[in-house]
Amino acid sequence: MTAEVSGRIKGAKKLPQILRDLISHSKFYLTPISDLLCLGTSQVISRPKFKDEGGPMTLRSDFKIRALTPDTPSIAVEKEPLTSAVDSILIDPGTVHGQRAAEVDRDLFIDVDRIVRNLEHDDSVPHRRQVAFLVTHGMGQQVPFETLSMLGQSLITEHTKRSSASEAGVDSRADVRRVRLTSAPDAPELSRVEITFGSEKGDKLDLHLYESYWAPFTEGQISFLQTVAFLYSAGWNGIKTCISSARRRREAAQQVSTSDHTPRQKPKMHRNSLRHFDRWIFGDFHDMAIKRNTLLELIAIVVSVSLLLAPALLLFTPLGVSIGKWLFDGYANHYLKWPLVVQIGVALAAFLAMVLAWIIRYCVVEYVGDVAIYVSSYKVSRFDTIRSKILEEVCSVARQIYSAGISDETHPAYDSVVIVGHSLGSVISYDTLNSSINWDQVECGSKRKVVERTTRLITFGSPLDKTAFLFRTQVSSARNLREALAARQQPLILDYEKFRPLDRFRWINIHAAADIVSGHLDYYDLPHGHNVSGFNPVQNIVDHDARIPLLAHVEYWENPTLHHVLYEAAQVVVPVSQ
Repeated sequence: MTAEVSGRIKGAKKLPQILRDLISHSKFYLTPISDLLCLGTSQVISRPKFKDEGGPMTLRSDFKIRALTPDTPSIAVEKEPLTSAVDSILIDPGTVHGQRAAEVDRDLFIDVDRIVRNLEHDDSVPHRRQVAFLVTHGMGQQVPFETLSMLGQSLITEHTKRSSASEAGVDSRADVRRVRLTSAPDAPELSRVEITFGSEKGDKLDLHLYESYWAPFTEGQISFLQTVAFLYSAGWNGIKTCISSARRRREAAQQVSTSDHTPRQKPKMHRNSLRHFDRWIFGDFHDMAIKRNTLLELIAIVVSVSLLLAPALLLFTPLGVSIGKWLFDGYANHYLKWPLVVQIGVALAAFLAMVLAWIIRYCVVEYVGDVAIYVSSYKVSRFDTIRSKILEEVCSVARQIYSAGISDETHPAYDSVVIVGHSLGSVISYDTLNSSINWDQVECGSKRKVVERTTRLITFGSPLDKTAFLFRTQVSSARNLREALAARQQPLILDYEKFRPLDRFRWINIHAAADIVSGHLDYYDLPHGHNVSGFNPVQNIVDHDARIPLLAHVEYWENPTLHHVLYEAAQVVVPVSQ
């Protein structure tokens, strides 16, 4: 036995005796098992350089990163229990040779991931908690793994901040690898970042970070005019709801005055809100609040957007091109008679207008277009197929995470799961968690323990309240059956005690005043739910460090508010009921 192998066996002294005997007695298994259990032979790559975007806290990028050999997928079906093969080796090692040795060697190599998961739950081995994070990126042209990298850097940055100088460097590393989490034949290979937090006391926490990447599904799928139509439709929906609310408020005041035979009086209202915005949540229609300045803000936004879109509408629409051609034909001769300085000034202004128009068109299609494709499908929409593909892609990753270990009839691979979504990704994450809960209950008999193991839903820069107000539920009570069926697909707004258990789950939303996309989430909780059993409302947190208008939407990643919430989510310990 070589010194290298002997050193590895000593390092595995805490493993159950049967596995140590297997390594010691059979030379056929020393290489594959030792290489997978000991990561010392992994290739070390140079750390990537990330752009410093400024902000109150620069994300750490000086930690060690290792590119590990991909795990062999556990897709083979065992012809006999693994323990039987091991027993035959221990009883008579000399009989294992030739083809039999190769077959057993392959089986052990394939199933080593399952062995390791079982070892984690063995009484003789101290349990190391494993937490899975699933992050979903937002709108725009996103680069693969960029959001995943930001998540990992945020966690390591917060860990460094909280740890002492000596603890910060103790076994804190990031490994990257490709894995297959279940033995299902159609199980996809996933890219994963593995972060291990250690301390001088020997406590360790394993974080496995996954990304759901959906950007290619929306690329080139919507035109500029369709996106503009979406914007105006959203604005009109909001304005119409505000006007309808004011009218219903007046009618309610008249009814109160008539019934009481007293001077006209206003119904009792929230001091910062108007009424009437019907939304079906938690089993019934509820009268939701509309902030007083919503109507004026919507009108101002529509006017501002119209002025901003004017150059692009003139250049990139048939009507605009016709108007431009008419202006050119009518004033070309006058232009040539102007002084040269004026001609240059007009030409330069026209060039700048064209550049501005192209930039506006690009941003509208690439960013707002993603929102239009996904969100407007809540109505009868031509984009419903694309939205379904996006949700299926994200849900497939979530199902693999929740199925890891359980689908192979072993222990759950993850003690807890954290769902994270930024911008439009927060809407997709919300839908993904709802879909995962439905899938677990309907198709899996609750064996995946989605509700029990999901400890956090973290949304930031989220337009969820705006989508609820502008698109989803602006219908009358006469359509309550339709709304009830739609709400049934969203368990998070059906029952607090059953789907948002107070003892283990928190929905945390981070928003900023300078971020026009985000906002305080009010439409996913009962207006007066404090007397409801198990009331577990969304925890809204303001990020005061995101101050720059427009840029505030992407500043969250650099700010300690998000780092703190993510790190606290990793520390939650929730026992899973058997």
